[in-house]
Amino acid sequence: MRYFVLLGGSVGFALTIALGVLTGQEPSRILLNSGVGCLVGAYVMKVFWTVMARCVRNAHAEKARVAAATPPSR
Repeated sequence: MRYFVLLGGSVGFALTIALGVLTGQEPSRILLNSGVGCLVGAYVMKVFWTVMARCVRNAHAEKARVAAATPPSR
């Protein structure tokens, strides 16, 4: 999960810097917005990873439940 959070923070930071430069904002404002973008990107990726891990865990549990419920074939 650590790598996904780092990736989300990096992408959020870079995207916010690019948008700030393209819109012609002041450098101090770009840096402030980029810090917020980094935090938001990291949080979004953390939530995404949590949802994906829950889906994989549920799918694995369902597969194990179905395998336990069916009789073994000969």
